[in-house]
Amino acid sequence: MERPARAPLVGRTTTLSALHRSLDALLSGQSRVLAVTGEAGAGKSRLLTELAALADSAGLPVFSADLSHPSNEWRSDVFPAVVLLDGVTGSGWWESLLSRAPAGPLLVAISYRDGCAAVPPVLARTPWHVTRLPLQPLTADDVAALLPNKPDHVRRELLHASAGNPLYLTALSGVTDLGSPLPPDVLSVATGEVMSLDETSREVVFAVASAGLPADLELVVHITGLPEAAVLRALDALVVAGLVTMSDNKVTFRHPLVHTATYESAGVARRVHAHRRAAKYLHERGGPLPLLAYHLFPTATYGDTEAANTLVEAAKSVLDSSPTTAASWLDRATQILPHDPSLSPLLGYALSLSGNLHRSREVLHRDLTDDRSVVACARVERLLGHYAEADALLTRVPSSPDRALIALLRGDPAACVTLATDPVLLALGQLHASGTCDPRPAATVVDGLADPAAIDHLPWLAWAELDTGHLTDAARHIRRGLDFAHSTTRRSALPELLTVAAALATTRGNLNEARAHCREARALAQSMGSDELVGLANAVELPAILWQEGPDAVVAPAVQSSWWAELANLTLATTHLAAGNYATCLAHITTTAGSDLAKVSPLHRPTWAGHLAIALTRLGKPDEAHHWLASADPLARSQVFADTARTEATTPRTETPLHQAMARELLADHLATEGNLAAARTELGKAKEGYQSCGATWLSTRVRLTETRLGARAPRPRRPHGTVEALSGRELEVAELVAAGLTNREVATRLFLSSKTVEGHLARVFTKLGVKSRIGVAQRLAARST
Repeated sequence: MERPARAPLVGRTTTLSALHRSLDALLSGQSRVLAVTGEAGAGKSRLLTELAALADSAGLPVFSADLSHPSNEWRSDVFPAVVLLDGVTGSGWWESLLSRAPAGPLLVAISYRDGCAAVPPVLARTPWHVTRLPLQPLTADDVAALLPNKPDHVRRELLHASAGNPLYLTALSGVTDLGSPLPPDVLSVATGEVMSLDETSREVVFAVASAGLPADLELVVHITGLPEAAVLRALDALVVAGLVTMSDNKVTFRHPLVHTATYESAGVARRVHAHRRAAKYLHERGGPLPLLAYHLFPTATYGDTEAANTLVEAAKSVLDSSPTTAASWLDRATQILPHDPSLSPLLGYALSLSGNLHRSREVLHRDLTDDRSVVACARVERLLGHYAEADALLTRVPSSPDRALIALLRGDPAACVTLATDPVLLALGQLHASGTCDPRPAATVVDGLADPAAIDHLPWLAWAELDTGHLTDAARHIRRGLDFAHSTTRRSALPELLTVAAALATTRGNLNEARAHCREARALAQSMGSDELVGLANAVELPAILWQEGPDAVVAPAVQSSWWAELANLTLATTHLAAGNYATCLAHITTTAGSDLAKVSPLHRPTWAGHLAIALTRLGKPDEAHHWLASADPLARSQVFADTARTEATTPRTETPLHQAMARELLADHLATEGNLAAARTELGKAKEGYQSCGATWLSTRVRLTETRLGARAPRPRRPHGTVEALSGRELEVAELVAAGLTNREVATRLFLSSKTVEGHLARVFTKLGVKSRIGVAQRLAARST
C-alpha cells in the first residue's frame, strides 16, 4: 500500500526492535498483540505507521480497522496480516477479537493512552501473546539527534519545556523565546484536549492552571467558586483523561506545556479573577509567601505598599534558588512603588544573577550608596569586560575579593596575591605569578560551602586545578557549578563555567565536547550582551578549531582580559607553527610576549619558550634556539632535537591524549630519518588513532599524508618491465580510464587530478608497458584480462 514518506524515528530503538521481532514471529506463523501505550503526543500513531510500512515492505497486508464498526470492515479471512487499532478509548468489537484464539497468523497492534481503563483488563484475559510497548519520554541524547543545529542550552530548555514529549517538542522547536507567550499553533496543539471538555471541567482545569504548581485542592475549589463535590467529580474525570494527576490533595498537570497553554488560553479576565480570589484566600490564611507573591504579581495595583513588600520579601526568599523569578517579582514591586529607591540594589543584583547584565548595570548605577550594590555593579562591569570601571568601583569596598580577580584578569598576578582575601584567588594568583600552586586547601574550603556561596568560586578553582594537573577535582567542581547554575537559572555563572569545562575537555582530548561547551557559552554570552564572555569562549575554542579544521580556520578573538588574550595569542603562535609560517610565528611571539618573554605568565612560559625554540630552529638559528631549550616544554624540546638530528628525539613524557599522539608522530618522524620505516609506520598508526579518538580531524588527515610519504620511501619489489604489473596503483587507474576511451582532461576530472599530472602518469605508463600510443595501452590491458 502507498504511504507518505516518514521522518526517521529517534529515541525508539528498543521499540523498533520489538516491531521487527513481532513481524518475524508473524511470518513464522505466530499471532501476537502489540500494545502501544503512552501519553498524548508520545508517538503512538507514528509507531503504528512505522509498523505498517515495515509490514508493507515485507509483503504483508495491513488493515487499519475502524474502531466504530464491526470487525468485518477488514478481511478477517486473510492470513498472515497486520491489523491496526489506533487510539482505543473504550469498549468495542475489538474485545471479542482478542478474547479468542485467532483463526490464522495475525498481528494486532493496539494503541491507547496512559490511564485508559478499557484496554488493560482485556489484555490480561486474552489468550494471545502480548508484547507491551510503553513509550517513554525522549532523552537529552534523543533531542540532540533530532535538533542537531540547536545550541546545547536551547535543547536543554526545549527538553524541559516539552518533558520529552515528541509532539510538544516538535511544536516548540520553532519557538525562538520560550519565556514569551506561546504562539497560536503551539497553543492549539497543547490545549486540544482542554477545549473539548464540558464547561465545569474547563472551569476546574483553568483553576488548576492558575493556582500554582502544584495546585492545592482547597485553593482550586475556592478559585472556581463551585461546590466541592462538583470540583472533585471533575478532577476525577480529568485524572482518567490523563490531563492531571492528584496526590495528597495536590493537583499537577500531566505535562508542563499543557499547564502553560491552558493558563494562557484562559484569557486575561479569567486569570486576573482567579489570582485575586487566590491572593485573598492565601492572605487570610497566612499562606506561603512565594505562592502569595505568585498571585499578587498580576493583580497588585499602583501604590499597594503591602503587596509590594510581600513581593520583595518573597523575592529575597527565592533569590538563590530562582534569581529570574526574584528579578520578576522585584521588577513588579518597583512598578507598584516607582519612587522607592531602596528597591534598586536588590533588583539590580537579581538581574545580574539571571544574566540580564545591561539592565542590571542600568538599575545598579541609580543607587551606589551601599557596599552590596557597589560590589554587584562591579561584578556586572567585570562580566561585561569593563575591568577599569569595575576596579574603580571596588576602591570603595577594599575588602571585596573581586579586587583580586580583576587584578588577575588585567594581567597583574602579584596584585592578585596581595589583594586576595579567599584561598581560591590566592592560589590562582600564585599560579600565574610563579607557575605553581597547591589548589587543594582552597578546594577544601569551597567544598564546605553551600552551593549559593560556592558558585562564584567554582570556575576559578577549576582553572587552578586544571592548570596544576588535578583534572578529576576540576571536573568535579565544574559539574557542581553547572548543576547548580542550571537548576537555579543562575545564567550569569554559566559562560565562565562552560569555558573552563571546554578547556578541561581539550586537555582530556575531547575536542568535540570542548567545542560544544564553547558554542553554548558563546550563545549564552551573546544573550547576556557580554562581548568579553563571547571573546573568552572564542579564545578557549581556538585549540580545538586548529586541530580539527587547520590553521586557516583560526581567527584571533577580541578580548580585554590579559589572561584570556594570552591564551588566544599562545594558540595563534601554535597556529603559525602548524602552518609552517616560522617567521610570522617569531614576529608574533616578539610582539605579544616580548623578545625575552617578559610579558608572559610563568604558567605558560614553557609553551612560549618551546614555540620560540622551534621557530628559531626552523629559521636556521639553532644557537638562538638552544638558549630557550632549558625552559621549553618536553614536546617542544623533542621537536627541536628531531629538527637538529639529536639523539634525544625520543617520545617525551606527556599526560594529555592529544600531546601523546603528537609525541608519537614526532617519534615516527625521527625513526623515519634514522631509516627505520617499519617502526615509523607503527608509531604513525598510533598517532593517527590518538588524533581520531580526540576528534582532531586536521591532524589525522596530516598523518595520513605522512603515511603516504613514508610508503613512497619504502623499498618495493621489482616488477617485470613491459607488463601491467609494473604499473603503480595510480598509473593503473590512469591506464584503465585511457583504455576506456577517456581524454586526459576527462581522466583528470574523474581522479581529481590536474591535466599535467595525468600527462606525467600516462608518460610513465607508456614507458613501463613499452607502448607508444593509447591503443597500445588498451591492448596490453586487454591481454592481461584474457
